[in-house]
Amino acid sequence: MSCSEDGYIHIWDTRTVTVEELSKHIKRFEWIPFLSVNLYKQDGSGEVGLSKILFHPNQDNTHFFATSEEGDLMLIDWSIKPVGEDTKIAENVRLTRDSERNYRPTLALERSPFYDDLVMTIHDFHFAIWKTSIET
Repeated sequence: MSCSEDGYIHIWDTRTVTVEELSKHIKRFEWIPFLSVNLYKQDGSGEVGLSKILFHPNQDNTHFFATSEEGDLMLIDWSIKPVGEDTKIAENVRLTRDSERNYRPTLALERSPFYDDLVMTIHDFHFAIWKTSIET
C-alpha cells in the first residue's frame, strides 16, 4: 500500500510472477495498482493527502490510521464505495483528529507496543500521543 499527497491511496499486487507467465497473458507489462482510493476531507473541502500509514500487526479489517500532510490523524476505511449515481466522493475518512500545534506533514506514526489504543505522531518540533479508543 502506498500513499501520496495528491489524495490517492494505492494497493499493489506484489505477488511474484515469472517472465514466461507475463509473456503468456500480457503483451506489454505496466505496473498499475490493484485498487486505488481517492480520499476527501470530511468537511468536503477537497482532497486530503497522506504522509504516513499505520496498520495493526494482526489486522483483520479494512480500517487503518494515517496522517495527513497537515499533521492530522485520521481513521480511514478503504472499503467504502461511493453511494448513488451522482456521487463520486466516497466517505472513506471515518474520523479526523486535528493537531492544533502543527500544519506540516508528520515525520513518524507509531502504535504503542504496550497499549493498542495509543498512537504517537512525531512532528518537526513536538510529538503527540493520541488515545484512539475515545470517540470525541
